[in-house]
Amino acid sequence: MSATIESQVYTAFDAAAVVQKQRDYFATGKTKDVEFRIQQLKKLRQLVLDNEQNIMDALKKDLNKSKMEAFGTEIGF
Repeated sequence: MSATIESQVYTAFDAAAVVQKQRDYFATGKTKDVEFRIQQLKKLRQLVLDNEQNIMDALKKDLNKSKMEAFGTEIGF
């Protein structure tokens, strides 16, 4: 399994590196800016919309959630 973050592909073995990178970025103080937070939330919303079917499939496989339940409790906003 892998994830793409900011055009970089991370595998499950890179988890510690990703966490450290995020901690280092948080320590810069850039995340305190309200406009930054708004932009990040917009990116998150788009990511969820772009991967809606994958999220629903994973919720069905892992938690046996129907599409309606998955949308209503996890991705419908």
